[in-house]
Amino acid sequence: MDDLAYSLLDWVCRNVDYKSDNGEFWEFPVETLTEKAADCDGTALLLVSILRRFYPPDRVYAVVGSYRGYGHMWVELDGAILETTYTSARPVADPQNYRAYAKFNDQEVIELWPGSMSRLFQMAHNECKKLTLMAEIEDSIGNEVPPECPNCLPFGIIMFLMGGILGTGFAMILQKGEEAR
Repeated sequence: MDDLAYSLLDWVCRNVDYKSDNGEFWEFPVETLTEKAADCDGTALLLVSILRRFYPPDRVYAVVGSYRGYGHMWVELDGAILETTYTSARPVADPQNYRAYAKFNDQEVIELWPGSMSRLFQMAHNECKKLTLMAEIEDSIGNEVPPECPNCLPFGIIMFLMGGILGTGFAMILQKGEEAR
């Protein structure tokens, strides 16, 4: 990670306090900045929105997945995990405990385990069911390499993300896809 990315990660970590939320509500970056508090998704989306001002889309993603079996969101920059819930920037000591299901930015959404995200987002407000499902997915995928699936873009994840930080970008992606048909 270069100095700029490290400084931006450190700024988010030091200036936004961690707070847990009930259910799944992804804050807009402006909400996170105003409240100066957010959970993992709020801080990750804030950092992605900042990093995208300096880095091209193929280098920066918000990643939805699990950390030690619990639902989590983090930032990926050039394949490296940037953990926004720390109190200051530092390398992730246990990257093997992070499991990605999907990653996205303002240009694209990539579902890494086809079918898993649509089921997870259908249960967005049932935390118990969602955590149970994530544990089942963890058991079923093991250490195998995920199949490539560039066209597996479930409608459920798009609709969920439309209400989040990058909704305008996703609407533009969907519109371009419809125009191409």
